[in-house]
Amino acid sequence: MTRPVFIQCLSVLLCIAAAFVSHKLFAKHVTGSSGSGWFETVCQGGDGSDTGARLTSNADCAAVLASPHSYWPPRREDEPPGTPHFPVAFLGLVNFSLLGVWLIGVGRPSHKRRWFHLITLVWVVCGLAGSLRYAFIMFAELDEWCPWCLLVHILNLLIVICVSLLWPREPRRIIRQVMSAPTSTKASEKAPKVVARPSLQQVGIRPPLHAPSALRVAATLGIMLIVVYGSYGQSAILASGKTRATLDRCVATVKRIRANTATLVGSYDAARSYQITIGPDDPVRMAAQPDQETWDLVVFSDFLCPSCRRFAALLDDEIAPLFDRRLRIVFKHYPLDKQCNRFTARTTHRNACAASYVAEAARRQGGNDAFWKVHDRLFEQRLSGRGFGPQDPGRIAGELDLDGVQLRSDLQSTEVAARVARDIELARTCGVTGTPAVFLNGKRVDPLAMTEIGFWDEMANRFWTEVGETRPASTIRRAQSATPDTQGPTDAP
Repeated sequence: MTRPVFIQCLSVLLCIAAAFVSHKLFAKHVTGSSGSGWFETVCQGGDGSDTGARLTSNADCAAVLASPHSYWPPRREDEPPGTPHFPVAFLGLVNFSLLGVWLIGVGRPSHKRRWFHLITLVWVVCGLAGSLRYAFIMFAELDEWCPWCLLVHILNLLIVICVSLLWPREPRRIIRQVMSAPTSTKASEKAPKVVARPSLQQVGIRPPLHAPSALRVAATLGIMLIVVYGSYGQSAILASGKTRATLDRCVATVKRIRANTATLVGSYDAARSYQITIGPDDPVRMAAQPDQETWDLVVFSDFLCPSCRRFAALLDDEIAPLFDRRLRIVFKHYPLDKQCNRFTARTTHRNACAASYVAEAARRQGGNDAFWKVHDRLFEQRLSGRGFGPQDPGRIAGELDLDGVQLRSDLQSTEVAARVARDIELARTCGVTGTPAVFLNGKRVDPLAMTEIGFWDEMANRFWTEVGETRPASTIRRAQSATPDTQGPTDAP
């Protein structure tokens, strides 16, 4: 085996080793376990009680893989939800797998096509730069370090050295060998002596080929695409396994919490109390008489939010009757649309701002009753699967006997936009990030409790005790017949 062939084989073996370790790190990153006991043993260091364990006392692969720097780009606390991130271990797996295929397929090109090797050299140098960066972060910014990550960085360095040694030899070295070979002379009577140099084959030197061929490069690229597809499929399998396990745990936890009304009530009692101002222009729905005591239920909602529609129906059909309609239901706008809501991370419901503007314009024209008519009509429209388009304001005005000209004029007014913006600012101060967000007497109702009729039944018991009245029998019967597993909100935080 010649020296270049040996170095090429060594480079491929180093790539295989680095890809294998990266695969184990990726599995541990996604599922929490690499699947191998010997791998996990190296991940955990000693307790630092003796000199031999001090170097590994802070070794903790799990802690390093849980840091924001274990993703590319790194995770940030203030980033919008849904920002894509890739585990660095997965990128390493793909990088070393592709590099190994490239080194096998393209190999060591001839000097004439040395630019192929230049691609390889630039590739591995960029990879080494990434390794140096992550090694610096691991030892300079993190409290723990990862032995397997360090091994990958070392393997990356060795790969760079090997690839550098594989640079194609220049042809003049071969020419010097030919020139130094023995020569033979021929003479004739009519011509002087002619010196004949031996051919490359005669001196045992293989002539340089214009390698690699186009077919070989194409085959290599095809195999690389297969490797990328396989790596992606493997990542999807690992992620789906973790997602399924996490989902099962979450579902079990939710069911356990929802089955325990005392837990939901305790969460409400421990919640922070907010001073939520209820203005004279706030839309209010209440059936109580002026001399009757009530509780305030403030709902931050979005007319295009399916969960808001479901909660509005539950509130009207199941929750309010528990209090004999003596809940003062106050509507506050929080459209999940960046057109008017600068606090939302992204536009979840397009044209939600326009829907809020229509409801407010109707309120300016027809008062509280007109607002709630538009409120119900917009949620009915959402139930049918329709969104909200430019033709809807005129259609709604015609259906609800509103002045269409005035409605369109109010839609363009700064007062309507300012009214919605005021609710959005208030929601921000109350920590609202999703809809529906419900506050009972100033305290936030946990999303798990919002749709649990048992929680509202207990709140109703408190209400009737507080006002010093006997709870009406009709509310008790309704509470007992309510469905306990009503679907909960999906847009709530």
